[in-house]
Amino acid sequence: EELKEKKEEPKIENTITNLAKNYNLFQVGERYIAVKLKNSFMLIDQSRASMRVIYESILSNNKTQTDSQHLLSPIKHFYPPHISFQLVEMLPILRNYGIEMQYDKQDGGFLLSAKPLASTADECFELAREIIEENTENLYEENAEEKRALKIAQRTKIAYNETLSVEQMQTLVSQL
Repeated sequence: EELKEKKEEPKIENTITNLAKNYNLFQVGERYIAVKLKNSFMLIDQSRASMRVIYESILSNNKTQTDSQHLLSPIKHFYPPHISFQLVEMLPILRNYGIEMQYDKQDGGFLLSAKPLASTADECFELAREIIEENTENLYEENAEEKRALKIAQRTKIAYNETLSVEQMQTLVSQL
C-alpha cells in the first residue's frame, strides 16, 4: 500500500512567532504593527503612527522619508493665478513630503510627477490648493504652521489596508 503523507498547513500562530523571532515585528490586519518586547507585544496603529511622525517632522523642519511613486507620465493641473503664484514658492516644501510638481511657464499649469503612495493625484492637487488658501486666510494666526503640518500629515500618512514591508515597519517604529 502506498501511504500518502499529509502536508499540514502551517499554523498562523507559528508563522507569527517566526516572523516575530526574525524581525521582532509584524503587521496585523494591514492596520497595526505588532512589536515584540521581552515578555509582551506592543500594537501600533500604522496610520496614526505615520501621521505623528510626519507631523512632528514638519514642525521640526526635518525632511521626512515619505515613500513616493513616480508617475509614468506627469499629470497637469491648473490653478487660479492667485494660488499659482504662491504655489511656486511652496513646491520645495511639498517635495519633502513626496509631492513633486513642476511649474510649466508656457501655460501656467503644474505637472505632478510623483505622489505619496497612499495619495491620489487629485488629493495632491487639492492638498496644495488647501495649503495655499489656509496660508492666505491664516497668515497672522499663531498656529497656522501646526494646521498646515496636520493637514499634510493627514493627507500623506500610511493608509489602513496597506501592506507594509518589514523595512517600512522598522523605519516607522524607529521614528516614533
